[in-house]
Amino acid sequence: MWVTTGVRPVVHLHSNTPILAPLHARLAECARLTNLNDPFVLAVEIKESSPHTYHALRALLAQYAELFAIPEGATPNNAAPVDVILVGWHPPLDAHFDSM
Repeated sequence: MWVTTGVRPVVHLHSNTPILAPLHARLAECARLTNLNDPFVLAVEIKESSPHTYHALRALLAQYAELFAIPEGATPNNAAPVDVILVGWHPPLDAHFDSM
């Protein structure tokens, strides 16, 4: 999967690669993604220092916000259906970015 900024691909995530849409469809159909209802872990690596790529990734993930939200009426032990782990480059901790 790829998000491209300019000429080179810099993130392994692309809106036309069938990863997020099938997860979203399965969640709608089955109300969970894993057998034990643990979160599905999606690791995303940003390979270059690029705030633009980070924002593009956030915009793509926001299209599937239901995957990352704790279900309504959940108990304290419930988690969102998908955990995204960002590896590689990330914005500085003191950067001001809106939360999803």
